[in-house]
Amino acid sequence: MSSISFLSHNPTLTEKLGKLLQNSDYELVHFKIGSDLLIIEPLLIAEEYFTVSTFWRVWLEKNSPNSKLITASFFEQVGDSNHICLTQFPADFSTFLEQAKSISEFSEQKILGKNILGKIRKFLDGHGEESLLKMITELKSQLDTMLFLLMDDAELEQVLEVTWQGDGEILHEQLLKRMEEYKSYFQYLPLWEDYKNTLSEIQNFQPNSEEGIRQFTQIVSDWSEKLRNNFDLRS
Repeated sequence: MSSISFLSHNPTLTEKLGKLLQNSDYELVHFKIGSDLLIIEPLLIAEEYFTVSTFWRVWLEKNSPNSKLITASFFEQVGDSNHICLTQFPADFSTFLEQAKSISEFSEQKILGKNILGKIRKFLDGHGEESLLKMITELKSQLDTMLFLLMDDAELEQVLEVTWQGDGEILHEQLLKRMEEYKSYFQYLPLWEDYKNTLSEIQNFQPNSEEGIRQFTQIVSDWSEKLRNNFDLRS
C-alpha cells in the first residue's frame, strides 16, 4: 500500500478521507521529508480558519522539492489541478496524484481562510515584543554573559544574582510564553517535533550548573538557527 502525508484539524474528515484513499490502495501517514502532502483546508487554529498550503509550498520547494502538494476542501473551483473537492473525490487517486503539478508549479489556492504566512512572519520577525527571534537573541546574550563570567571561576550564585535574577528570568518567561502562545499554529507546520522538544527544554530549564547553562545555550542557539534556515519566507 502506498502512503501520503496529511494535515487536518478534523478527525472525522480524516477518518473519511482515509477510507476514500483505501479504495486507491493509499493510507494516510504523518509527514516526512520526501513524501507527498495532502492538506484539508482551511484549518481551524485558535478559533480562526487558516490556510497553510502557501507556507508549505515555500518550505517544500526548498527542503523537499520532489514532493507534491495537494489541497482538499469543500470548494469546487479554486483554479488548480492539485486541488480536490471532497464531495467529488477522484475515483483513482493514484492517477490524480501522478498528474498533479510538481511543487515548483504549485499555485496559491483560492480557499477561504487567513493565510498563515502573515501570522508566522509576525511571530518570528515582528516589531518589539512580537519577535521571537529578538527574544531568543536577547536570552542567548544573557546566557553567554553567564558562561563568560563563570570562566573566571566566579561563583554560580553570584553570577545568577548579577545576570539571571531579574532580566534573565524575565527573558526566559517571555520566550516561554511566546512559544506556548504559538504552539497551536506550529502543529500544522514544518519542525513541529523540534518545536515541541525545544518548548519542553525551555519549560524545564533551571540554571543550576555551568554545564546545564551551556547545554541550554546551545539548544537556544540551535533553535534560532533552525527557524532562520527553515522559515525564510521571503520567496
